[in-house]
Amino acid sequence: MEQNIDVNAGRIADGQATVADVGREFLELALRAVSGERTRAELLGHHEFVPWRIGPVM
Repeated sequence: MEQNIDVNAGRIADGQATVADVGREFLELALRAVSGERTRAELLGHHEFVPWRIGPVM
């Protein structure tokens, strides 16, 4: 799902990157996004994001 994510933090678990490396990537992405660069989700046409579920969950 590479085309769906901006930063692959799983590389830390795979030993391909450090926490500091990925943290730097997140910061750089955040700065670019607040400067107007569109995220992958936006480029794919997604307009919603909810990191938690609203309402009852079974």
